[in-house]
Amino acid sequence: MALRLMIPDAALVGRPVILALRVTGATPNARVTLIVELDRGQGQRAPLSQSEVLAQPDGGADATVSVTPPFTDDAEGLIVATARAEDGAFLGVATGLLRVMA
Repeated sequence: MALRLMIPDAALVGRPVILALRVTGATPNARVTLIVELDRGQGQRAPLSQSEVLAQPDGGADATVSVTPPFTDDAEGLIVATARAEDGAFLGVATGLLRVMA
C-alpha cells in the first residue's frame, strides 16, 4: 500500500493549487478517503481538503484536489496527504513542500 503526492513547483498567494494523488494497494472497488493538510509545525495541522474516491479493480485510485493554502506572502509549507480505507485502516502517507509566491 502506498500513496504518492505530486505538487507543482510553485504557486501564487491566494490562488488554488491543484495536487495529484495516487493510491496503490487498496482493496479493489473500496472507498478510499484522502485527507490533505498543511503542517504548521509543533504537531499542528490545518485541514485543506478531504475527499473520497473509489479504488479500481487493480487497487489503485487517482484523485486531484484543489486547495488554497492560507498564506499571505512568500512562504513554504509542508503538505501532508493521508489515505485511509473505508474501515479506517491506514493506507499510506505522503509529504511534499509547497512554495507560494506573492
